[in-house]
Amino acid sequence: RLMKRIFLVLVVVMIGVFFFSAAVPLPAYAADKSCNVTVFGIPAWYNGMMKRGSNGDCEFVGKEKDGKIRIARTGFKIGANILRGFLVASVYVALFFIIKGGFMYMLSAGSPEGISGAKKTIQNAVIGFVIALISVQLVNVIGDII
Repeated sequence: RLMKRIFLVLVVVMIGVFFFSAAVPLPAYAADKSCNVTVFGIPAWYNGMMKRGSNGDCEFVGKEKDGKIRIARTGFKIGANILRGFLVASVYVALFFIIKGGFMYMLSAGSPEGISGAKKTIQNAVIGFVIALISVQLVNVIGDII
């Protein structure tokens, strides 16, 4: 019964997160999206602050206004990118624990203690997964506004 509630909450949250994150307009600034780099979904610290130079290479421009780099906005954007990276990594950790709980459940051999421990691991991992996904989406929205 509890797992059904958790699953229902997960589905509702995911639908809401993806619906609201798609509705936020992207800011218009000089950054070139083709210069953004991610590794397994983890963004580089400079994403959103690069543009193509005259020679075709990506150059760091920071957050500019009237040709001047705004230090506070650039610092906030770097911080948001680093936080986004940590949150994406936490999603991977939560997925690892969901898989670990599944293996614990399969290998419990009918032991009531093993099954309850596996269910607890999966339950906690799903809760952590939902929290991490919501956090990633919030940081994405706030990072794009900055």
